[in-house]
Amino acid sequence: MNSDSFIDMLMRCFSVQSFRSLSRDRIVSALESLIGDANVLHETDDLIPYNVDWKGVYKTRSKDSDDYSLVVTPKTHQNVVDIMKWCHEKRVSVCPQGGNTSLVGGSTPMFADELIISFSKMNKVPSLRNQ
Repeated sequence: MNSDSFIDMLMRCFSVQSFRSLSRDRIVSALESLIGDANVLHETDDLIPYNVDWKGVYKTRSKDSDDYSLVVTPKTHQNVVDIMKWCHEKRVSVCPQGGNTSLVGGSTPMFADELIISFSKMNKVPSLRNQ
């Protein structure tokens, strides 16, 4: 079996039908209502850096188009909770991403119907002291 047919088989087995049934515009609107417009990336030029590893080896694949995974950039713990609740309800797979510096492509989604949660805006360390 060549790698393309293996990937196609995985896409058939693991595709999330409820996510695919939603239009991209509806998904973007729902996510923007949860965490704000500035925290949802959906323009192609904005998505490419999150959908390709830094070496350019691993890239998100889409069976039906040249779409890339959407990206959300939560700022707070509550944003993450809200995103994860929505993803659970809609049966959307997530791909957490710290800095996308993985050498083995672990933080690059395999399929375009996964939602990338970039933690780049969560860069504040709360105090560790008991107050």
